[in-house]
This record gives sequence, structure tokens and C-alpha cells, in this order.
Amino acid sequence: MSGQPPEVADVLRERLRRAVVGGRVDEESVEPGRRYGLIEFTRYRMSKYRPSKVHRYIAEQLERVERGEVDRMMIRVAPRHGKTELSGRSFPAYCLGRDPSRQFICASASSSLASDIGRDVRNIVRSEAYQLIYPNVSLSKDSKAAGRWNTAAGGCWYSVGVDGDILGRGADIAVIDDPFGSMQDAQSATMRDRVWSWFNGTLLNRLEPGGAVIIIGHRLHEDDLQGRLEERMRAGGDYDRWEIVELPALAEGDDPLDREEGEPLWPERVSREQLERTRSNMFGRDWSALYQQRPIPEEGEFFAVDNLAVKDVPDVGQKVRAWDLASTKGGDWTVGVRMGRTRDNKFAIEHVLRFRGRPDEVEDRILETARADGRTVRVALPKDPGQAGVHQVLSLTRLLAGFDIKSSPETGDRLHGRGHLRRNAMSEMFRLPAAAGSTGTATS
Repeated sequence: MSGQPPEVADVLRERLRRAVVGGRVDEESVEPGRRYGLIEFTRYRMSKYRPSKVHRYIAEQLERVERGEVDRMMIRVAPRHGKTELSGRSFPAYCLGRDPSRQFICASASSSLASDIGRDVRNIVRSEAYQLIYPNVSLSKDSKAAGRWNTAAGGCWYSVGVDGDILGRGADIAVIDDPFGSMQDAQSATMRDRVWSWFNGTLLNRLEPGGAVIIIGHRLHEDDLQGRLEERMRAGGDYDRWEIVELPALAEGDDPLDREEGEPLWPERVSREQLERTRSNMFGRDWSALYQQRPIPEEGEFFAVDNLAVKDVPDVGQKVRAWDLASTKGGDWTVGVRMGRTRDNKFAIEHVLRFRGRPDEVEDRILETARADGRTVRVALPKDPGQAGVHQVLSLTRLLAGFDIKSSPETGDRLHGRGHLRRNAMSEMFRLPAAAGSTGTATS
């Protein structure tokens, strides 16, 4: 006995019905795709998609952007944990289904990667399955390019590599998926400055009123795009307030998914044993940034944090505040470390202050800090070679008249001298609460 093959529409309706949480929907709710959430939409278009708790959590946050509740969001998650599939492909298609007039700009480390994502989103939108649940969404007839296409309702998609030209383009939602192509790129101050300049000087200018920005990716450096934006947010004022979704591969304290410490992020796919194996084959700094979203690792590659005791030290004698001065506002950090020697000849790090600022702001902060430290704390200033270094020390010495000032010339390769010690001692050797300006004491 043979019968007629099922209609495609009936098969897809049934697939959608089963995709929605446990199939607990009635047939009337199957028709309009806009009634479903991002996870249900993704399961509908990908029959083998099996979301975990992490994906449902990310989807909930993205839906807040779609509803207009959040306009600045960072999603930090380890590599190969499904972030691009959900955030880069499903989310834009989902948004266009709910409002086909929306404009998207998608940026990635390279224009080719951004175009690949644009092609995938375009193919989703014009698929038969998509049209069944979003029948009012269609592409304009001239939409042939993978990275540049439009909807018939006036919406659009534009793919661009970070640092690329987007003049004349607008965005209701801008998605940045991994702005650095490699760890090596992120270690380059020149590359970080280039991404920073492009973001502030180009991308933000393309947002429509009320437009949103989503940055998807793992951390690569404490001074990467996300790090700079977070630091700027901490500075207060009228800067953007970012919603930060931080999901380490192995759970730490105050986990947003309520995982036990050490529990993997996507256990159905990536076990703790697999993650530990990956960790054992990486530098500590890389693992901490890429997988734990914490560019400052618990153990440094030059100093073991286990050898540093963090405690109150009442018998600290002579104290000194040593400064490492940045040359430009947008470049390296200006950092001041207050240290002291204990009676048993140990050294204590009492306070760490770091910030960026114009030359006049740097001078104001140094004077303010000296007053807070008191006149018994010596101020150590670096004397960089050349006339500029001499002038800088003279200016600060006049400013700090009445304080105990000591200046010393800079010698040797900065990478292996003072600058390298600062970066590793403060970024890797220990994690003082004072990393952003508060206090704590570590002894060695």
C-alpha cells in the first residue's frame, strides 16, 4: 500500500513543533516564526543542533539585544564552543525574520571570514524552510554578493574586515566576531591601536540612532578591544555601559551558569579531561586569555603565584613608589607600584595603580598619589634617554617639590628590563585587588 509523499510544509511544521522545548506547543503556535526564541529557530533550521545550557544562556542575552533592552554587549567564550553558529549566523537571520528592515554590519578579523558568515546568513534567509516561518522576508533581486545584500523591506547586510571601509553604510546592529586573527596579532600594540581606532573612528559612526553593538570572541590580551572598552567604562563619565557575558571554559567563582568550580562549559562536547589536555599544551598566558577569558593568569610564566603570600604586613619599613610612564595616551599604561622592605628583609607590594591619560592627567595623578602616600614614601622616576626624558623628570621634580624624589636612567632592552618586569609582575606574577587601583599586599 502506497500513499502520497508528505508535503514539504507539513514536514517542516512538524520539525519546528518538535524543536520547541520538549514539543510542548499547540499547532496554532507553529505558524508564525516570530513567536519562537533564538534556540528554537536554530533547532528548526539545523535538525542536528543540540544546544547545551551555555547556548541557551547566550541566546537569552542576544534576545535582549533584539528586543532593544541592551545596546552594548560583549560575549566572551572559548574557541570551538558554538559562539559563531548561534551569534554570527542564527541571530542575524532570526532578527531579520522579526524585522526585515534591520540593517547589519558584520566585522571580523578578515574580510573573507566576514563574507563567509554573510553568505551563510544569506543562504539561511532565502532557504525554503526559512520562508515557511518568515514568509514576509525576501531578498532583493540584485542581492548576489555574499557579503553585501539587501532585503526587499529595506534591510541590509554588509560584511567587512576590521579596519575596512564602511563609509555610507548604516547599522541597527553591528556584530564584531573575533576582531584579531591570531594571538600574535593581539600581542602587537600597533594592531591593537589599529582595531581601537577603527572601532571608535569608523564603526561607532555608522550606528543608527538606538543602534546596538555586539562583540563576540575570546580574550587575547589585557589591552585588546574588549579590555580597552571595559577600562573606559570603569572610568565613568558618559562612556558606553557594556553588558559583559563572560563564560570561562572551566568554571570559576560566581559562575553565571551556576556550575561547580572546574566544571566544563559544554560538557556534552568538550569534557574537562579534553580541556585539561589542551591546557597542558599551551602557555599559561594563552590558556588564561583564550579559554578562561582572563588575560591575567593565576600563575605567571616567570613567577609562581604560590610563592607569593597575600596578607597584611604591619612591619614594612622604607617605602618607595616607582613609576613606569607611558609615552602616549592611547599606548601603554602608566603604572605606579608602591613597595616596601620588611624588618626580616622581604619585599612587600602594597599598592598598584595603572591608568591611561594625557600628559597633564598623568602629572595630576602622580601628584595626587604622592600626597596620598605621604612624604615618607620615596618617589622613583624613570629617566628615559634623550632630551625629552630629561625634561619629563625636571617637570615632575618641580611638581613634586617637598617629596623625596629619586630618578634613575633607563638602560638595556625595555622588553627584558623595566617594561617586561612590569607587564609580567603585574599581569602574571600576582593578581592583586589593586590591579585597577585598589590596595593589597603581596610578599616574597
